[in-house]
Amino acid sequence: MERVHPRGRRGRIGEEVQDRGYALTSGGVIPGVTSVAAPVFTAGESLPLAVAVALPARTATGAEIDRVVGALLSITATMSSELGAR
Repeated sequence: MERVHPRGRRGRIGEEVQDRGYALTSGGVIPGVTSVAAPVFTAGESLPLAVAVALPARTATGAEIDRVVGALLSITATMSSELGAR
């Protein structure tokens, strides 16, 4: 049985981002589309930006997701650094 977060789906996604550094969805928002998103941090407390990559679910193999996640986390880390995040 799926665990229900008190804040609903958004809360579960937020926890996923805190645990892994990114969120992964497949078919939940747009059928047939898998997406990976990661936050971009700034020097302040707010979180004004996230970067997402969408790809057809049929091509979203484990290896492809790993490749996309690696590139996405590298890019968001560079963006965060340039925006003053520590």
